[in-house]
Amino acid sequence: MGTTSVTVTTNHFFPLELSPRADESRILNEDYAATSDAVYYRQFVIRGARPLPHNVVLRVLPLPAGKTEGGSSARRSDYAVYGEQVFYNGENVEGADADSFQALFLEDPGENSFDYYFTELARDKSRLYWEGRMLDDSKPAAIEVVDSKYIKEGNHLWYVGGGDIGLVLNELPESLGGGFYRSRYTSPSGESYSRIQRSDELSDGRHKLVSLPLRMTEGDEFRVLPAGCPVRDGFMAGHPGLYCGPFEYRPATEFGRTKSRVFLADKPVPVADVDSFQIISVDHYDYGGFAYAQAIDGHSMYLFRDGGSNSVAIQGQVLGPIPSPYGNFLLLADAANIYDLTGWHFALGSDDLCRYEDSSSTRGLKLLERAEGRDGHPYIVLGNKEYQYVFYANPGGKENPGHAIDLRTGQRLRLAARPPEEPCGPL
Repeated sequence: MGTTSVTVTTNHFFPLELSPRADESRILNEDYAATSDAVYYRQFVIRGARPLPHNVVLRVLPLPAGKTEGGSSARRSDYAVYGEQVFYNGENVEGADADSFQALFLEDPGENSFDYYFTELARDKSRLYWEGRMLDDSKPAAIEVVDSKYIKEGNHLWYVGGGDIGLVLNELPESLGGGFYRSRYTSPSGESYSRIQRSDELSDGRHKLVSLPLRMTEGDEFRVLPAGCPVRDGFMAGHPGLYCGPFEYRPATEFGRTKSRVFLADKPVPVADVDSFQIISVDHYDYGGFAYAQAIDGHSMYLFRDGGSNSVAIQGQVLGPIPSPYGNFLLLADAANIYDLTGWHFALGSDDLCRYEDSSSTRGLKLLERAEGRDGHPYIVLGNKEYQYVFYANPGGKENPGHAIDLRTGQRLRLAARPPEEPCGPL
């Protein structure tokens, strides 16, 4: 009995950003399209790209053939040329010369060439590019693969690893604090610009400098963000109910910003309001690496972790016992709820905090009291018409005596649950 092979093709349809009319769209190829106002990569608008007349063809650049391919290759690169514009996977390639731009396929010159090859590189008449980003001060002529981690060109050595490429140097450039560095370069057109970089130390003691994905004009406007807390314990600017103290022991954070974006180390992070964005606190692992951070702007509260972030929209004035000496939690409250930003939870909102009567006990909270307390046990009280939440400090590792109070009955309730031994309920 014979068998039948069936091929199933699944098509996924997504609406285009800005919702243009179908009769206004021109297909440039299977990934790119244009309207009279914008250029699209798949369903997204390419920021800064210019739509061109109908007779201009978008060309996807081919990858050169490898040594084992007999001098021909049908593979395509991730680079495309559209008039005087060059794109990499739908991103503008800043500073590129379209007429001389070409994708590269580099491989180790030895017999085992298939072991070491790089397809992310490209060049024009002036510079090299990696994944659409200019390699500053690079020379496009003499390029060689040293091994699976290193590429050499001119007087520069580049380290490739972890999805990034970094310039290898013996000495670090100007330090901005927070692990950020600034180097100055000259563009192919002769204009001076600065590049913001992060450093990793290689096993031989040299430094790998990885550039942040900033435009040339953004380097000079970049600044490292300090902690948002005042020098002495007090209230955070713009948030009169948000009390905090100087955090940790570092004068600068791993956060930086330009006029339009916020960065955590070398990656941009989603922020609603860049102008009002402030760091509440940053915590590090024992070896010094970033663990998690809490932040706030005029619209949202944020919890950043190594590997992701969460946010919640602010509803009314933000109140809070900041930082954790006001209890075992780093908690903030607004008119809707109490949120846990300790960093040990993957999302905002604690499963441990007790909420009574279908969570209504944590709604509409206001700052009722803040005091030093007795025997060095400062506390803060948040409350509404039915409930009060009392958060005490946790000096010397003593058990946190925090509790909730039902104002209608006077009954003291658990502040947080530690299931299964201590569920929410009366103390």
